Amino acid sequence: EIADPLYNASRDIPVEKTGTINDLFTRPSTKKAIEEARRNIADRGGSLDLDNLTVGMIDDIKKALDDQIGVAVRAGEKNRTSSLMEIKNGLVKHADDVSPAYAEARRVFSDDSSVLNALNDGVKAFDNNMTPDALRKYISGLDESAREAYITGARQKIANTMGTARNDASAVRSMFNKGYNAEKINI
Repeated sequence: EIADPLYNASRDIPVEKTGTINDLFTRPSTKKAIEEARRNIADRGGSLDLDNLTVGMIDDIKKALDDQIGVAVRAGEKNRTSSLMEIKNGLVKHADDVSPAYAEARRVFSDDSSVLNALNDGVKAFDNNMTPDALRKYISGLDESAREAYITGARQKIANTMGTARNDASAVRSMFNKGYNAEKINI
């Protein structure tokens, strides 16, 4: 992965525990994330020592917070998600300030992830819950490479559907030529 060298270059950079970090570390969700990060680091043969904090340790705590955020998002817990994002953003800002290489690694990883997510979302473009208006709004928010990936995913969905229509290709063709699907193809 492109971001790996940048992550590796920043993992061992020491991080001074400021008042902000100490405050974030006292929060219940951060304590839970620290324990999860401690377990993950131990599974890799290392240890998490908060008295000798590094950018890599903050990244492991951030990943544990990401897991909590994912659970909250899936459960529709907006306030919880917001609180967890505040903690995560505070930790990440501190690590970014200490290590510009870490900030760059996260940016590169985010760019790669957004393209992959757009490709996967493109495959779902013809699901019934995606209206043409929602599709327009979604596509308008994508950068050029993510937009291309989305279109590739949507084309892949059409090709796969057509390719698996053994006996009635005309029925599948008509499915894409009417209603929302026809409008989505034009978009």
